[in-house]
Amino acid sequence: MKAIFYEVAELAYEKLNNQKYKNRVILEGELIKIWKDSCEEVELKTSMRDKICPKNSFLGVLKSGVLDLNIKWKKDELKGNRLYSVEAIKVLRKEKTNLIAKELWEKIGNKGKNHNGQMDVVLAFWDKVKKYD
Repeated sequence: MKAIFYEVAELAYEKLNNQKYKNRVILEGELIKIWKDSCEEVELKTSMRDKICPKNSFLGVLKSGVLDLNIKWKKDELKGNRLYSVEAIKVLRKEKTNLIAKELWEKIGNKGKNHNGQMDVVLAFWDKVKKYD
């Protein structure tokens, strides 16, 4: 069974692959709406929809450039969950192997802590694109 935020990220990925997002600037607010709409589609409770960690992980994955999109970011800084996602994508590119969320979480330096859906988001996108540099 897939983790719930993996499913949300898959839906968001499909939405972003829609032709209307190609060859135009996408605002960060649009990305947040895509995330929220995807949460609603899998019928997450409001408390789950409002979780910041997976949403910011989604934004971090996009910041890592796994999709060829022209995004206008409100803030250009990378910290917290956005940074975790970028670092996780780097690990996946380097490792060139399948990892589970817990392994990936530990490889980015969070051993001993539980991930909060962030790595499920990263892995959902990675499973779709698997870009190796």
